[in-house]
Amino acid sequence: MSKANKDAQRRQKLADRHRRQKALEKRHEFPRFTYEPNDADPAFVELVREAATTIDFRDAMAFHPAEAAFYKRVKEVGGWKARAEFAAAIAGRRGRGGAAGLSRPQPGPNGAQPYLRS
Repeated sequence: MSKANKDAQRRQKLADRHRRQKALEKRHEFPRFTYEPNDADPAFVELVREAATTIDFRDAMAFHPAEAAFYKRVKEVGGWKARAEFAAAIAGRRGRGGAAGLSRPQPGPNGAQPYLRS
């Protein structure tokens, strides 16, 4: 085998390793879903598990960038601490006109109000 072929194979192997590493990082970028099926119908539990595998927090059509950043932070520091940090950040912005880039949820069909928890 020539030196050029060995170099090309080495570059390809490194590129493949880099691609696998990036995919692994993305897979662990956000928190895992956990399930407590309790007495639920096993078919329903499986349906929920399958649906959860399709959720991509990086999808800008489904999640606001602030939501994606929040979920990344949950993965990094845990849910309670991330929520406290988020609440403190929002409280600090209230005096400046609210959270930058975030709008209040709009009423749903038939004027139904979204559930907001403070």
